[in-house]
Amino acid sequence: MIVLTNIEVYSDAGKYVHRIGSDVYFVRSTIRKGDTADMYEEVDDVPKYTEAEYKAKVEEKIRERYTISDEFAILRQRDTKPEEYDAYYAYAEECKRAVKEELV
Repeated sequence: MIVLTNIEVYSDAGKYVHRIGSDVYFVRSTIRKGDTADMYEEVDDVPKYTEAEYKAKVEEKIRERYTISDEFAILRQRDTKPEEYDAYYAYAEECKRAVKEELV
């Protein structure tokens, strides 16, 4: 269970604590003003990479084939050029899969 004292936050089960909505993980940390227990969750492991690192790698991989302008054009025309959109979508999903494999 998440424990909040006047000065710190930690897990009484000895697990890592994750601040929900962030890439912050710790065993014990100083509490911030206004923090409540529902702002944290217990986790068994710390991810090997942050969400920001994952997103940056995926974007980098997508840019190998599509510029930002290309991507916007495809998204704007997805109803009029569904084959082009489907190819883009499949590539983006493959990029996400490949990056997860790389980062683990």
